[in-house]
Amino acid sequence: MQQRIWDGRHVKVLLRQPTTLLREETYRAWISEHGGLSTIYQQLESIRLPSKLSELRTLLLEAENTPACDVVAKQLNISTKTVYRHMDRLAIELATALNQLDHL
Repeated sequence: MQQRIWDGRHVKVLLRQPTTLLREETYRAWISEHGGLSTIYQQLESIRLPSKLSELRTLLLEAENTPACDVVAKQLNISTKTVYRHMDRLAIELATALNQLDHL
């Protein structure tokens, strides 16, 4: 049984700056073992989430460059504070899902 390596902070890096995360051997190896970034992103996209969290996830996964929080807020029609709250909730949900991939 593998250790749970994903937490909210690392999921945020995965969503916003994946190349930074890939510099860490633990995450690079885990991502490689699970099919690479595109496979991980497909799995994350398939997770059922509340509407606003789902929209935020899709926006982050599809963005060429990480959009600034004020841009995300405008696109989702929510406040910047709400973007941060949603990002925290999203990161926790996705961390749980990523950690469960080792137990399927």
